[in-house]
Amino acid sequence: MGVINYMKYLTQILFLFIFVQLNAQTNKCSFATERIKYFSNKSDYSVFLSDNEKKLSSVAGNIELRDEITIPVVFHVFNRENADFKVKLPDIYEQLDILNKAFSAGNYDIKYVPDTFSGLVGNTGINFCIGKKVVSGKVIKGILFYTTDKKNFADEYLDEDNKRMKIKHNSFGGSDSWDTDKYINVWIGEMAYNNGTSTFPGIDADYRNEEGIVININNLQINSKNKKVIAHEMGHYFNLYHIWGNAPGCENDDEVDDTPLQDNYYTGCPVGDKFSCGSLDMYMNYMDYTDDDCSLMFTKGQAERIRASINIYRKTLIENNSLCDARVVTDLFEVIKLYQYNNNISLVKGFMTDDNIDVAIFNISGQKVYSGKIDKRETVKNIRHIFFNQGIYLVQLRLGNNYNTKKIIVF
Repeated sequence: MGVINYMKYLTQILFLFIFVQLNAQTNKCSFATERIKYFSNKSDYSVFLSDNEKKLSSVAGNIELRDEITIPVVFHVFNRENADFKVKLPDIYEQLDILNKAFSAGNYDIKYVPDTFSGLVGNTGINFCIGKKVVSGKVIKGILFYTTDKKNFADEYLDEDNKRMKIKHNSFGGSDSWDTDKYINVWIGEMAYNNGTSTFPGIDADYRNEEGIVININNLQINSKNKKVIAHEMGHYFNLYHIWGNAPGCENDDEVDDTPLQDNYYTGCPVGDKFSCGSLDMYMNYMDYTDDDCSLMFTKGQAERIRASINIYRKTLIENNSLCDARVVTDLFEVIKLYQYNNNISLVKGFMTDDNIDVAIFNISGQKVYSGKIDKRETVKNIRHIFFNQGIYLVQLRLGNNYNTKKIIVF
């Protein structure tokens, strides 16, 4: 190979590498391309979008947000055999907590919403629970773990049909959806470049078993800045567009009145005010692409649109809160389980309670090394133990005047 041809070859490889890296950094959600697949042509897609807005407008003004609704969720988790990171039970309950805080405006960092937008913060009134079903007399909880040897399994489609994903079908090594009229299905697996994707309401009946959300498993890693992607994708599932609309440009809108027009997406965690389209940008909205620290809110208009969409497209979901993995607890302390991994001590409660639970951790010498609480709305508490020495620790739990102590070994 001559010098000129060799340099040309290197330039092509370098361009390809940069292109892949840029896509890996910016292609956070494939929702915009995924939803179009379910329509035979652009004309049908445009008609659907127009009809969708007419339906939402017809009920939007009659939506009552004060009544809380509960929706069961099923997690289908695919850990790759040789991957360095594997999802465990506390990671799933953390995702559930993120959803519940995002959709109730209960996240601790909501205080960082700028004053300009703080009056627009919306509470959808939706509570998510882990689903359950009974099979042959046995109760199956909606957290299902699988192992796969396939890299980027969550990117694979059936060979003859790019509308059906293999991760969603038992026959292709995936996991069949639970009844999509009764449960929201969330599949978690490896994706090459995307952080997640979602189906949109109104999908063709032939593809109803595809309904749900797919999340990149790497979003759940301990130092990930994308754990809140599940709130973003759930927004799509309930009829929300990206905050900049269907495409970049100030002529595009997300069809929500109280979100300002925005020219394009933001990534990372912007600092200070940002402007486009003649107004302040709401980059801290869950429907932008910002990192967790800057992903803080839905608006009241978005909350109303979500509830209107449920009324039109997903009403059967709210008729099935009896399918939640609720239980009668005779000894709350007994059901709280301790896990130690990924530099976390995790206390898994698994459901919401009426009161907060105080937590104190002591080393073997009796010195208190941690003090905090499990909020009544949290299902899990992850405590970083990266600064703990190896050894035995005692975890003291207090609920009212009742105490319980559990032992855990950090290694």
